[in-house]
Amino acid sequence: MLLLRSIFISSFLICICSNSFANYAYNTNENGSSFVSDTIVVILKKDNSEIRGILIKESNSTLLVLLGNEEITFLKNEIQGYRFITSNEIKSKTQFETPNYNYTRYCFFPSSFTTKRGESASYSHYLTTANLKVGITDNWEFSIGSIFINSILTSVSYSKPVYKSVRLAVSGYGGYIFYLPSNPGTNQSGVGIIPRISFGDENQNISMGFIASKTSLINQWVYGSYLGAQQKLKERLTLSGEFSGLTIDSHNILLLGDVTLNFTTRRGFEVISLGALGINTNNQSFIGISLPRPFIPLPYLGYQRIF
Repeated sequence: MLLLRSIFISSFLICICSNSFANYAYNTNENGSSFVSDTIVVILKKDNSEIRGILIKESNSTLLVLLGNEEITFLKNEIQGYRFITSNEIKSKTQFETPNYNYTRYCFFPSSFTTKRGESASYSHYLTTANLKVGITDNWEFSIGSIFINSILTSVSYSKPVYKSVRLAVSGYGGYIFYLPSNPGTNQSGVGIIPRISFGDENQNISMGFIASKTSLINQWVYGSYLGAQQKLKERLTLSGEFSGLTIDSHNILLLGDVTLNFTTRRGFEVISLGALGINTNNQSFIGISLPRPFIPLPYLGYQRIF
């Protein structure tokens, strides 16, 4: 009984102390003392320069920001724009010393992140395909590649952050397959579009995308969607996975899933991807490639070079 009474009294005292401390913290915040939030605001001024400070208070028309030891009020109609960075985002972006070189794609499908301005990278599936991505600006990306040696595929992508850790992107692409003189046949061409949305940052994100494509071989639009995710595990190791499906007139013609581990080599500018993928198709031939059915498990090998 004495023990229960002691526990009750201790709990009562803890509640009183906690309530007093909470009131003190609230009052110090109201009086403008040392309370500081964990939100950093990045303000873009009219002259395109940036100011970063700790957000103290936001209203419909103003931002109260702590810069050094001084509190400054910015009128929203006198700046170009602003965005927030939380401590969680900062930790996510700075917990690794080296970047995640796989951030623009998963395995076959892209994330909403595009190659940064002035940077470029090439990658290959099974060492039989080739693709080169070039960052024109921080929002625009151009790529060119091939499947085997008798095809060419180009795309233009636009990417833009819309809210904190949310980013939208869209890619338009076109391709052409030509037959060699030793293997005459009808040349094929195609076009397509991939709008998508990503949640997260370059080290960890998840994306949902829509696929629309039309080729001269399949003289109607093929639609599909995909879901991809990746997580940087260590400095030189990233785990990626994706699942996608394509349909014609609500009839599944291809299901594809894969999981890959992406290793950055000690040279620092190469990434080797190892994993497994599964293919399920209702057709014996997909875009001219013969496939057994119904399910094909395959090992995966990929190579990426950063410039």
